[in-house]
Amino acid sequence: MKKKKFPGKLIFFILCFVFGKIFSQPVAKMDTNKILIGQQFHIDLSFSFPAQKSVVFPSIGDTLNSHVEVIEKSKIDTVFDKNNIALKTLHQRLTLTSFDSGFIAIAPFQFLLDSVPVETEPLLLEVQTIQIDSNQLADIKAPIDVEYSFIDWLKDNWKWVCGSLFILALITYLIYYFKNKKPTLIPVPIKPKPILPAHVIAFQKLTSL
Repeated sequence: MKKKKFPGKLIFFILCFVFGKIFSQPVAKMDTNKILIGQQFHIDLSFSFPAQKSVVFPSIGDTLNSHVEVIEKSKIDTVFDKNNIALKTLHQRLTLTSFDSGFIAIAPFQFLLDSVPVETEPLLLEVQTIQIDSNQLADIKAPIDVEYSFIDWLKDNWKWVCGSLFILALITYLIYYFKNKKPTLIPVPIKPKPILPAHVIAFQKLTSL
């Protein structure tokens, strides 16, 4: 009696269907599904697919919807599987925030795999408000009077003080210098006495006798 063999083609089609589903399903993953109002959170978009296929990432603007704002978008990175070079993964990180409290639904992100639309699973975000204890509320404190001392004034105006002292010292020095400066004496040339002849000198002496 011959044993019935399981059709090989059927196994092939089952494997193609299973792995095709796995590699053709993009993923949107939040790092948290619960934030305080105004707090930032992230969504990582990734898509693993056969390298020979083409994928178009979803176009994301400044908002995902009327409640979720997009703060930053990373560039789209491409990573190849070390164990299977025919498989590659595209990844992008979104930095988001929300200023509306409550539960916010984030619609699926739509990719195009060889022009065929494929979507991620929808996400749900809970935004909580900050709880304020009314028992801890207090009146606004009045402004505190701070003494402004002479030292504080010097710290604020030390450049002007130093400049004024320098100018005063320079003026004092110039006054002292010009007041005590001795006048320069110009020497007067002395004319030498004329030398008289001997007979004139003798005649003068006889006259004086």
